[in-house]
Amino acid sequence: MTEKILVQNKFGIHLRAAAQLARLASSFSVPILVKCGGRAVNAKSLLGILELAVPQGAELEIEVQGENAPQAISALRRLVEFRFGEPE
Repeated sequence: MTEKILVQNKFGIHLRAAAQLARLASSFSVPILVKCGGRAVNAKSLLGILELAVPQGAELEIEVQGENAPQAISALRRLVEFRFGEPE
């Protein structure tokens, strides 16, 4: 199952946002990949997410496999769509 989401927060996926993404992904027992700019990394890896250097306006693709895929996609989509809790 895959979902494409536009990164809207002002600073893209910086350290705090990447940590939130990795922590949320790690709460699911299914494999989760994050893709951007032709690269894919394990969504449970903080360093991997940071290496993507996702800027504001980039399209992030989340790929989840397994039983809890719909719940994982939904939770990760909400996190990104609500700008990781940032005001801008």
